[in-house]
Amino acid sequence: MGLELTHSVIIGSFASPHGVKGWIKINSATEPTSAILNYQPWLLATAAGWQPIKLIDTKLLGNHLIALLENYHDRESVAELTGKHIATLRSQLPKLSAKEIYWADLEGLEVINQAGVKLGKVDYLFATGANDILVVVGEKRYLIPYRSQQTVIKVDLENKQLLVDWDLNF
Repeated sequence: MGLELTHSVIIGSFASPHGVKGWIKINSATEPTSAILNYQPWLLATAAGWQPIKLIDTKLLGNHLIALLENYHDRESVAELTGKHIATLRSQLPKLSAKEIYWADLEGLEVINQAGVKLGKVDYLFATGANDILVVVGEKRYLIPYRSQQTVIKVDLENKQLLVDWDLNF
């Protein structure tokens, strides 16, 4: 039986095959890119839930990470993984201070502005260099910079809500 996503967190995804011997490029959501290797086991979404997938070898090629996985021995077999998420057990992640939060914990939260208007839910986040951006999807799509105590007023994980200082016209 597979693990539920509540016990796991997505740390990357499989990109395209690399060569003909079963190697595949990895899109890491960790910083630095190679930190994804610190989180074991890797989990792969299947019809039965999240299942462990065993790493045989990895290589860093410039800014790109490639991996060789158990039971994937050629380009065709590993191509099946293209676009699939890589997760790890939440227990593998480092403990954060009280003021820190993982992006994965923000995804799915209901976003409400200070006027009490529900803007939608956090779909995902991305980094721009200057700020991390919340992508909020509801009746409209909002791109809200994550600035603690400026645009993001309160994160309420218990009630699955995010209070923001955000005008509907932005």
